Amino acid sequence: GGGSQVCIHKCAGHKDSLYSIATNAGGTVVLSGSIERTSVNSRGLIRMWDPRSGERAGRLKGHTDNVRALLVSEDGKHCVSGSSDATIKLWDLGQQRCVSTVAVHTDSVWALAATGDLSTVLSGGRDGCVFSTDLRGTESTLLFQTPEESPPLRL
Repeated sequence: GGGSQVCIHKCAGHKDSLYSIATNAGGTVVLSGSIERTSVNSRGLIRMWDPRSGERAGRLKGHTDNVRALLVSEDGKHCVSGSSDATIKLWDLGQQRCVSTVAVHTDSVWALAATGDLSTVLSGGRDGCVFSTDLRGTESTLLFQTPEESPPLRL
């Protein structure tokens, strides 16, 4: 049996394709990641949305390529993003700024998983590597590497 779907809001605002979307458990924060151009030489934008109105609530700029993975902390105050620029970024959503950048992958970051407070993040990339990173100190450990023809798509 199929369930019914109801459109509550249409969030218009990205000028290019979306590749990631995330919300916190309470649904108070909604983020979307795209390949939208942010400057002449840079692509990759995270938009913040007001889930009550569907209106844009802010944007996070800092990646230089497609934002492929997003996670929001349980409290809705921070998020982690993974990009085709091979970086992982920790963001302060209230200040709308990047707190730290980790560059452990040699190619696109495709998948993220984390603890609820985002203190530890697992990342999987096109390079076939899965890393565990402590975002409080940015130390990373290679957990394993998959064969080149089957990189991790989700964690």
